[in-house]
Amino acid sequence: MAETTVISAVASVYLDLIYVGGSNTSTNAIRVDLRYGTAGTVIDTLVIPAGNVAEKKYSVPFPMNATAQPITAQVNQAGEISDSPVTITALAVQNI
Repeated sequence: MAETTVISAVASVYLDLIYVGGSNTSTNAIRVDLRYGTAGTVIDTLVIPAGNVAEKKYSVPFPMNATAQPITAQVNQAGEISDSPVTITALAVQNI
C-alpha cells in the first residue's frame, strides 16, 4: 500500500506528534500505520472502525528521534481496499 506524507518535514526541526485522527467510509475497519520518516519504523497504529472515526491524543508529545523527517501514514490492510476512502489528520509541535 502507498505511504503518504501527512506532515511535511521541516529542516533542523523535530516534529513531535500530539494528535492523529481519521475517518473511514468503507464497510471494513482499516488499520493505518504512522511513521516518522518515509519507510521508517512504525511508531503507532490507528484502527478506524467501518463507517466511523477514530482519534488519539498524546498528552505528552510523541518524540521524533531525528530532525527533518516527515510524518507519514500507510494503510496496513490485506485485500482490495482501493474503494475505501480514509482521511487522516495529524497535528505536531515543532521542537527546535
